[in-house]
Amino acid sequence: MDLILTRTKFSEQGIFGELTGYGFHAYTLEHSYNSKPKIDIGKYSCVRGVHKLHDGVWFETFQLMGVPGHDGILIHKGNYNDDSEGCILIGKGLDLSKNMILESKKAFDEFLLIQKDKDSFTLTVV
Repeated sequence: MDLILTRTKFSEQGIFGELTGYGFHAYTLEHSYNSKPKIDIGKYSCVRGVHKLHDGVWFETFQLMGVPGHDGILIHKGNYNDDSEGCILIGKGLDLSKNMILESKKAFDEFLLIQKDKDSFTLTVV
């Protein structure tokens, strides 16, 4: 299912937003590079694949394709700005006083469930 990422807060502690579509809702956090994300506003094809993060654990998720100047941009679990090097972290809650998203595993599991029969989808970043 196609989704929309709406950014709501830009700061040195992270770029916060919301991921929505077809009844799905999650909060997002992207790494801040001087209050700017790696992903520009636009539409991106997201393709299912198996990937590995720095912890060495392989997992299935979606990768954003065609991000100018960047590759390997994924949607995955994580709670803090430092849990991402430009990827989109998702969570069920938000705690701006601690600059973090909450219940990331739960949100990620729900995200994979709504995309269970899809090999790709379109993400619109606004």
